[in-house]
Amino acid sequence: MGDGWSWLSRDLDQSADLAREGWTGVRRAIEAERYEFLLLDEMTYPLNWGWIDLDEVLATLGARPGFQHVVITGRDAPAELQAAADLVSEVVKVKHPMDAGIRAQQGIEW
Repeated sequence: MGDGWSWLSRDLDQSADLAREGWTGVRRAIEAERYEFLLLDEMTYPLNWGWIDLDEVLATLGARPGFQHVVITGRDAPAELQAAADLVSEVVKVKHPMDAGIRAQQGIEW
């Protein structure tokens, strides 16, 4: 729900707005108990940059129904998010399409 890789963004204010808009949609989906599984890919970045309020995310995740599973990906997850999580893991890049000059693709990376 963003505009691709942040370091290639032409307008970080717009990127922040898109991140907040995306989180609003996710929060509504969690509260509506519409989905059993939500994957919030690369969400650690907007959390770390202050684009999305970490306390609000933690409160929303803490209040979600027991059947919902939420996976948040991205580097440098905030310590508070890690403490609240049931599972924390690290992935080490071996190879990435960007290394070959392939840019982020809509529908794949965002």
